[in-house]
This record gives sequence, structure tokens and C-alpha cells, in this order.
Amino acid sequence: MSAKIPSDPTRQLARIGLESVPLTIRNAGPDATRAFFEFFTATIRNKNTRMAYARACARFLDWCDGRGVRLEKIAPITLAAYVELLSNGLPGEDGTTEGGENGGIPPMAPSSVKQHLAAIRMLFDWLATRHIVDVNPARSVKGPKHTVVEGITPAFDVKQARLLLESIDISKPRGLRDRALLASMIYTAARVSAVCNLRVKDFSQDGSQWILRFGEKGGKRRQIPCSSVLEKILREYIDATGIGDAVDTPLFRTFTKSGRPTARGVSRVEAHYMLKSRLKKAGLPANLSSHSFRATTATDLLAQGIPLEDVQYLLGHADPRTTRLYDRRKKEITRRIVERISV
Repeated sequence: MSAKIPSDPTRQLARIGLESVPLTIRNAGPDATRAFFEFFTATIRNKNTRMAYARACARFLDWCDGRGVRLEKIAPITLAAYVELLSNGLPGEDGTTEGGENGGIPPMAPSSVKQHLAAIRMLFDWLATRHIVDVNPARSVKGPKHTVVEGITPAFDVKQARLLLESIDISKPRGLRDRALLASMIYTAARVSAVCNLRVKDFSQDGSQWILRFGEKGGKRRQIPCSSVLEKILREYIDATGIGDAVDTPLFRTFTKSGRPTARGVSRVEAHYMLKSRLKKAGLPANLSSHSFRATTATDLLAQGIPLEDVQYLLGHADPRTTRLYDRRKKEITRRIVERISV
């Protein structure tokens, strides 16, 4: 196999969210550098996962380099020490783990530690198959115990979701777009990235009803019927902007300063900031996020007696245990119980 480094490493680095190849990899030679690029660019298709894993691996490799540990000398005990560091933090000059100028490193949540370890384990699996290292040192290292029985993403209640939509000024196309984008998340429980990736042609009739065709995580394609409310909201937005005939263009577009839609679609980050702005104007809690809509919709449907497997299908989960993480009914029951404490 050729040991050539990619012809455009700057572009490849930008794709994985790094400014440079970790020195630990570069010192191991061109074969290691090539394998490093191949792992992130060829095996991880999801952009967000690719960048998160790249940052996690780069952080570990930089930590090894700072301690003079070469790639081939990384052992299970090295990983164990690093996991301990992530879990408990590293005291800085003032003896605290607060981070900042004192050089301390704050401890990570168990879920974050497990994600870092998973990224490192996958990278070294790849390096081992490419004969860059003899064995995967992360294979036998265990992460912290972490069991989740209920999600921590804050959820709207139905009244708050309705207030959010009603608070938007729809006298201008931008307001119609924002309402349509948020309504698409509420009435389909789709992820914000899937909603932002919609094209005009993805809103269409299947012969009997209007549907939205989503591209989800893992390359899955799903069709979700539009409720009469969502259909009306989307049609008002499309009619006002005149984008109905441009079927291969983004459904949710950015706008010029003069209020005209551009050809560029709204990004996930832009949708996030738009939501935060709309929450503030509606007087709703600032900690709510685009993912809150999934918890809101799941809880609302389960509270109405919709079977778990049907809600699971709507959310696109492979495992019903994941769907249960979005159920906030127990929190409401607990709140009613504690309100009855007579102290």
C-alpha cells in the first residue's frame, strides 16, 4: 500500500475539524499519518461524529506527546491513566480543577469519558488493522460506569410549544420560515439537522397525503406524514417565498438583509441561534433546545396512550430503551408528589 499523505492535507484536516495532525502520529511516519486520515475520512460518515471523535483522539495523542510517550509505546496502563484524568480532572497551579489560566482540567461527565474512550478504541483498532501498532491498547481498558434511565434534555410542555409558534410574527417571509422550521420539528419529532437538510421536493404528496422525506442518521431515509396543521404552515411559507418550483433547492433558506430568500439553506447552527432568539422573544426558558422538541413530542404522544413502539418508529429509534429516555411523564408525576410534602 502506498504511504503517501493525502495531496490536500489542509482540506482533509478541515473536514475532521483539526488544525494539524497530532505530533504523536506524525512521528510514527507517513504510514501512520495516512492511516489517521483514512480512519476519519473513510470510516465515519456522520460529520458531527467524525469531528467529535477527531478532537477526542487528538486530545489524547497530544497528552501522550506531552509525556514523551510514542505511538508504539502506548499501553493499556497509559489509557487507564488518561481515563482517570478525564474522570477526576487535573489540579492546576492553585490546586483546583476549575480550568482556565491556572492550568487545571475539569472532570468530564461519565458519558463524555465513554465517548472519548470509544473514539480512541476505534482509532487504534484501525491502526492495528493497518499494522501501524501491534495491538489495540484501548481494547482492555474499561470506562466509568454510566447508566441512563431518563434523558436530561429539557422539554417544552404543550402550552410552551404552542406559545413559541404563536409568538412569531408571520407578516414577513422570515417569520413564516422560522415558524415552518420549528413546526417541522414539533410535528415530526425530526432532528434539527434532518429538518435543515430538507429540499423543496421532500415536501410532497404520496397520492393520499402530504409527507416530508427525511434523511436521518446512518443514511436512513424516512417518510413522515404531515398533520393538517404542519401542511398549512409549510404551504403558507412556500407560497410567500415563491420557492415551490425550485424543487432541488433547500426548503429552509437564509435571507438577505432586504428579506429575500437566498439559494443557501439554513445550517444546523443557524437554526440553533434562531431558536434561542425566538425563545427569548417568547419569554421561554433559555435552556430549551432543538432536541427538546423530540422529548416534547414523545412525552405528549405517550401521555395520550400512543403505544411505545409507534412513538419509537416516529422518532426513528432502533431500540425502545432510547425512546424511553425522551419520556418526561415520570418527572411530572414526581413534581406532583413532592408538592404534597406537608413540611
